[in-house]
Amino acid sequence: MARRRGSAAVGSAAVGSAAVGSAAVGSAAGSIETVAALVLPLLWANRVLPSLGLGIRGRSSANLVFATAYAMAFRGRPNWVSWRGLRAGSAAAALVLAGFGAALAIPPVRRHFAALADRSPEVTSAEWIALHIPVGTVLSEELLYRATLDPLLDDTFGSRAEWLGAFTFGLAHIGPARSAGDPVPATVAVTAVAGLVFGRLRRHTGSATAPALLHLALNAGGALTPVLARLLTRETRSLPADDVRIEVGAPGDS
Repeated sequence: MARRRGSAAVGSAAVGSAAVGSAAVGSAAGSIETVAALVLPLLWANRVLPSLGLGIRGRSSANLVFATAYAMAFRGRPNWVSWRGLRAGSAAAALVLAGFGAALAIPPVRRHFAALADRSPEVTSAEWIALHIPVGTVLSEELLYRATLDPLLDDTFGSRAEWLGAFTFGLAHIGPARSAGDPVPATVAVTAVAGLVFGRLRRHTGSATAPALLHLALNAGGALTPVLARLLTRETRSLPADDVRIEVGAPGDS
């Protein structure tokens, strides 16, 4: 009887040790996966993609291929078909676009936008805004960060995940900032804040659709507003003198 109890105790200890070992192996595998998920987008955006020397069309295609492979490898959860995500994203995007519209309606602000340097790449503004921003930037980045990286970080770090995901999103813009000649610290800070907002939208709705719509409104609106401002400013300057006086309400107009 004592021998049986001793054997049972040894067996239980062995099972317990095996369980602890399996948990340790699983934890180590999860840690390696999380580290890889954090590092790969940074290497891609700051090292690999710039080294390829691609034009805007090549970069958009490469970004989409990389984002798709990344989402497949790390089990992305975009949940694109979400009415809650669509409603929240549409409301946020409408607010942003209303802000750009107000900027165009205020003459001093409109002139400021018109004076900004044309930063469109080697394609037409129409192609850039209609294709490369939605696909090469918004879809690719939302698939990478909000649909794949953020859920993985949530599973690993809990409440701390949103800050880590946002900071990673900011760091991924170091290379693009250098290429564009923008200040790196400011770019990282701004994009990290944007990543925090995008991430909270994704967590609130359970869908990457909401941050994608807001992201699209910000990027497309930011690209389109200077173009429209220059057109409006040029049209105002080309008006006849009487029309200009009427527009600004000069004294003595009938």
